Amino acid sequence: MSRKSLVAILALWTLCVLPFTVLGYGSDADAWLVARAAGDIWNTARYVASRSTGFPLFELLEAPLVHFGGWQASNLLATAGGVALLAALLFLASKKRFRHPFFVVAGIAWLPVVMKNASSTMDYLPGLALLVWAYAMLLERRHLLCALLIGLACGFRPTNGLFLLPGLLYHFADRRDAGAGVRMLLLALFTGAAAFSPALFAYGLKTSYAVMDFDLKTRAMLAGYNALQLFGVIGWVALAGAAVAGMLRRRPAPAQSVPKPFLLFHAGVITLWLALFAMMPDEAEYLLPAVPSIILLADALITRRAAVLAAIALLSTHVVRIETLAGESGQRRVAVSIRQGYTGADIDDRLFKLSVRAAATECAISRPTVLMYGALWIPMDNPAWTWDPVLRMHRRQDGMLFLSDKILDAGRLRALKAQGYRIAVWTADKWEYFRADVPGWQASVEVLPDLSAFFGRPLRGRPLSMK
Repeated sequence: MSRKSLVAILALWTLCVLPFTVLGYGSDADAWLVARAAGDIWNTARYVASRSTGFPLFELLEAPLVHFGGWQASNLLATAGGVALLAALLFLASKKRFRHPFFVVAGIAWLPVVMKNASSTMDYLPGLALLVWAYAMLLERRHLLCALLIGLACGFRPTNGLFLLPGLLYHFADRRDAGAGVRMLLLALFTGAAAFSPALFAYGLKTSYAVMDFDLKTRAMLAGYNALQLFGVIGWVALAGAAVAGMLRRRPAPAQSVPKPFLLFHAGVITLWLALFAMMPDEAEYLLPAVPSIILLADALITRRAAVLAAIALLSTHVVRIETLAGESGQRRVAVSIRQGYTGADIDDRLFKLSVRAAATECAISRPTVLMYGALWIPMDNPAWTWDPVLRMHRRQDGMLFLSDKILDAGRLRALKAQGYRIAVWTADKWEYFRADVPGWQASVEVLPDLSAFFGRPLRGRPLSMK
């Protein structure tokens, strides 16, 4: 592949992503949490974790970007991570590490979940880029550089450090050099601790995550649903079908034709991240480090024709997807339907957030109202809003509209209503009341069937919760 071709592919991918970087911090609420933490870091000159254990390298790098450029600048850090990821894939392709380069590069870099996170203020792609470059260095037998990159990836997401384990499996299956393996381990541990040190100094060994406390059945259904979102039902079926067909046609048997170090590494990565996902299946993105391994294992098995068809199937999910859920918030049911693709749905959600943000800021409200929706992203960097320390929620400057997370304390709901506040929740976002079983919440909370009617103006886009 010529240098001009490499530059053209990188430029094309970047041009595909850049238009979406202006659509707010992202559809994922966590992106807005990162932005809030980055703003606090800049204003206080102290490290502040956005959530759970913290993601210090990403949050610190985002601090000046959020302060000086808002989402238009902060999203570009994820875009740069995507460019680095694509560059790693093209490097591996130039080294003849793929049987079907188009399938691998398109199936990873142009995957909807990757492109979505390449235009949002989220840490996934910078961390994933470091891990794929670490894999590339492992194949080049540059073991210390591999370990260094894995350690740096810990600063973006601490679980990235687990990538070292399959890396060591590959190393010992490939060379059986114990000394090099020990050096890899020590360097990765040291670099990882240094990269994660801002969180360690600020919070100590904080290991708790905000895991949703679902019962086993609900957790299993959530895991299955979110895992399907990674490639989409269409993509998973295409990958599985191509892999099975390839195994049936390959002679000798695939287990004999695939190198043992390669198999151990990718099977190890997939196993580790599936185990993590089983414990915390809240988002499909938690499986992103396993995506290159899934694609590369498929690449090792499938035929050329199947690779083209599988790539087309994966890319088709930008435009159309098979949805497996129906029903409204808190009352979901399994129902298969054909819906708008993942990219269009993500764009619509981001447009909806920006539209609601503008509507909440500008609408006329006749009586003091507490809206339990958009408390994170409506007031963010919005001078029309301030923090009310008495009510412990954001208040519009005119004192007529307040924003809150769901109030699940029945006593507080009754007290607010007694003080004359109208308390409202949107019907598409009321699931927490069904799950928490708050006694008598319906007597205090008005369920809004239509946000456009509440704001008195049409809204653009549509939220993912209604897709």
